[in-house]
Amino acid sequence: MTKAKEEVIWITGASSGIGKSMAFEWSRLGYKVVLSSRRKELLDKVAVTIRDSDGQALVIPCDIMEETSIENA
Repeated sequence: MTKAKEEVIWITGASSGIGKSMAFEWSRLGYKVVLSSRRKELLDKVAVTIRDSDGQALVIPCDIMEETSIENA
């Protein structure tokens, strides 16, 4: 089952590991994905891969251990 393109999911830790895998899977299911982690350069690579597969991805660098970073995101 796939979702309409209006559905959005925000994934923290999306630059590697399980978070990265989740980003690809949610995108494959038709969700727009918002990608967050501390490492913007790795997030950008994930976003390019998603966009190259006709998905939609937005990169918002964020360190969830820092309150100010969360507020800025």
